[in-house]
This record gives sequence, C-alpha cells and structure tokens, in this order.
Amino acid sequence: MYAQLGSQSSPERGVSSKDVMAVPLHQHHSSLEGVIFPTPEEHDEATNLFNRLIEHFEPLQASNNDYKPITLLRLTKGGVSAEDEFLELFFTFIECDRLGVTEPRLAETLATLHNFEGWTSEEQHGLSQSLVEFSSFLMDNFFLPRTYVVVMYT
Repeated sequence: MYAQLGSQSSPERGVSSKDVMAVPLHQHHSSLEGVIFPTPEEHDEATNLFNRLIEHFEPLQASNNDYKPITLLRLTKGGVSAEDEFLELFFTFIECDRLGVTEPRLAETLATLHNFEGWTSEEQHGLSQSLVEFSSFLMDNFFLPRTYVVVMYT
C-alpha cells in the first residue's frame, strides 16, 4: 500500500504527518507474491486490533483543532469501501511512525501491537500519538489537502 511515508523524521518519534508523502508500495511484481491482501485471518485480526485500539484510546483523546482524531479514525474506517486497504495503510503508518520501520509487514505489525494493553504508560502514549499522527495525515492529505498557490513572475 504505502511505504516510507516521509523524507524527514523526528529523532525521537519517527515520521511527522506534516512531512509525510505517500509513496505507492505496490509496484510492478513479476508474481502475485505479496500482492493479495489480506488472508481472512489477517483481515479478522487487523479489524479486531483496530477496534481494540479505538475502544482503548478514544475515551482518552483530546480534541485536536476542533476535531477528535481517534473518533475520526473510527468513522473513517466505518465509511470506506476498501476496508482492507485502509487497515493496511493504518498499520503501515503506525509502525513507520512508532519505530521508523520503512517496510513493515502486516503480520509482524499485528503481532507487535497485539498486547498493547500490557505496555507501559509511556509506550501506550507513544502509540496513542501515532494514532493522532495518522489522523493528521488523513486530514492533511485526504480530507483537507493543502492547496498550493503558484505565483508566476514575468
């Protein structure tokens, strides 16, 4: 779906949504290996984990510029027709933002996040911030994309 989501990264947290440029990950393949996403088990696991993340962090969120970022994620997932692609983008972004992983694999990401409720409060805060960053990414690139004014000088 998307890889290397930014050219600049914060030394302490990884990718900032302000520096994010979505780069297509699915390039030409000579086989179908890695193209078919996801297995039914991965779909179920990704959906369940996404729902657990939202249920855990949504009540704790603060408003961010007149919107609630975790609520935006829940509503967006509920409104997309390409749920698998949304989940893949979501989990790819989270791993890139949290750990600076440039080519995360869904199965590994799901395994890493599976027991997030048992993480320290500091680790959970970092994960929560990654969710907020993904919400900002959606706002900046899909819902309210920046427009650029080109001024021509003669």
